[in-house]
Amino acid sequence: MAARQEAVGKKSDAKQSDARKSGGKARDGKSGAASASAASVSAKAADNSPADYGLDSPFVIKSMYSRGAWTFALGFALWFMNREQYPGPAAALLVALALIAAVFVWAGYFMTWSSRKGKLPLRDQLVAMLAMNGDEKVLDAGCGRG
Repeated sequence: MAARQEAVGKKSDAKQSDARKSGGKARDGKSGAASASAASVSAKAADNSPADYGLDSPFVIKSMYSRGAWTFALGFALWFMNREQYPGPAAALLVALALIAAVFVWAGYFMTWSSRKGKLPLRDQLVAMLAMNGDEKVLDAGCGRG
């Protein structure tokens, strides 16, 4: 434990001396890399790549795909077991469960699409409706998955 703390202390001292050599200010053990990372963030924002807000509910999306797979697998298993004795009802049951599975998969796909692509045009439309001049202050509260 003491060796680890000593190694961390040496890294912090090295960062501070590097910051002094490069002319950057070191505070709290951080070098001028903070300003470099801020510059890279602003450069990333300037390249107009679409924002990635992540998935709104990854567990629910995963469960939709899983439910679709299990529902189809159940339908296929029931059809396979009953295809010789009851071919008509077995096929009808397979079709019904395959349609239910397709709905689950479609719901998972739609949730993924709306999280990745669908909210971007809506965001742009809402921001355009604000008609801001540039001298306002904005408080962004309650955003994200919470």
